[in-house]
Amino acid sequence: GGFSVGDFDTVFAKYAERTYEKALAYFMDETGDEVMAERLAEKTTMREIEQGYQAVETKLNTISNALGQTPFVTISFGLDTSRWGREVSKAVLRTRLEGLGEMKTTAVFPKLVLLHRKEISDGVNADIKQLGVECSRKRLYPDWLSLDEGYLKEVYERSGKAITPMGCRAFLSPFMNEGEEIYQGRGNVGAVTLNLP
Repeated sequence: GGFSVGDFDTVFAKYAERTYEKALAYFMDETGDEVMAERLAEKTTMREIEQGYQAVETKLNTISNALGQTPFVTISFGLDTSRWGREVSKAVLRTRLEGLGEMKTTAVFPKLVLLHRKEISDGVNADIKQLGVECSRKRLYPDWLSLDEGYLKEVYERSGKAITPMGCRAFLSPFMNEGEEIYQGRGNVGAVTLNLP
């Protein structure tokens, strides 16, 4: 089994915003120049995003369990249109494009799933879509998941939420909490292994 982090860009955008605000306050105190402080805070935040995701990918590909397996992790991203959500998506793709380690090998985990919704992916996030195409061309990842057809479209249009798969085929079933569909923060039990002695 494994686990998924859906809407990775949205989840980490709020932390990038906090990093930016903290850096902005620091550089305002240091320089007293608003334009310079904003530029330095943005540069600091971009570096934190890049290094943070590089660390995630490196750790997931260098740590193994008792059976010698790397953690089975899937992340989905690509729908966030906020400033920092977009930067998180780009950092994920650039890191995967760069390759892992000295040999620049293609990382297997986390499994990347780029969410595609026509009005977003062909609109404000068209640059992310293009970077995703380049990454798929060079590294075979990310996988693409369309929210424009079928059941995933129905769920997205009904709830405004995307269902992230675990691996290539297991999706969470709907779970209602006071009328709201919940997909984020749940364990994925779509694929279960039962080992009998």
